[in-house]
Amino acid sequence: DWIAPDLVVGAIEKTAGKSIDLQAMARRVEARLADDAYNQGQCPDITVPDAELAPT
Repeated sequence: DWIAPDLVVGAIEKTAGKSIDLQAMARRVEARLADDAYNQGQCPDITVPDAELAPT
């Protein structure tokens, strides 16, 4: 997933048997997404005013 690659990798590592706290990772991803949602509606690396965060 392009929004939360760290969570995807964590899930794969958890499946492989590593001790990964997916709940903590999910909370960090949620916080990051919430910060993006309240950061003037734009991803910081997008410079075009009307650019969308996700393809439609």
